Amino acid sequence: MSEEIRRPLFVVFGDTRVQLASITNYGISSETSYFLKVYVLGPSRFFKARERTQNGKLYPITQKDYLKLGSDLYCQNFFKKGDFVGTYDTINGSKAEYADEDEYHTDYDHKATKDDVVVKTSKYLYVTTTTGANHKFFEDTVDFDIEAKCKELDNLLS
Repeated sequence: MSEEIRRPLFVVFGDTRVQLASITNYGISSETSYFLKVYVLGPSRFFKARERTQNGKLYPITQKDYLKLGSDLYCQNFFKKGDFVGTYDTINGSKAEYADEDEYHTDYDHKATKDDVVVKTSKYLYVTTTTGANHKFFEDTVDFDIEAKCKELDNLLS
């Protein structure tokens, strides 16, 4: 008697399970993402510009925004709740503004340059199902090898 090889009902992609019979399309592709480096401002000093330092965070922008580089794309500053943001004019003079929560502010005093932008291309495994679900598993965010998983699908669906 020969043993019958049974195909699994589901394929596991990290913590996502997809019914094998519902997979209509799959493959490897890549996507380009654009980010602005985020800056924090040092303490306010009387009549001196506040020191800007990059804090390691990235602020996602669209490709359309990226194309404004050099003309109409501005840096982003990050403020923690309670941080001094700046002053603004009122009828009675100037008023200090503080961040109500952790928040980003566009810095209209600093146009973004190439050094302020990070362009990142990421490979991903895509899986489309009969229910219309379009799963994307980016290689830098999943705990499995997307190339090996694609070969596994080749074997299971052939």
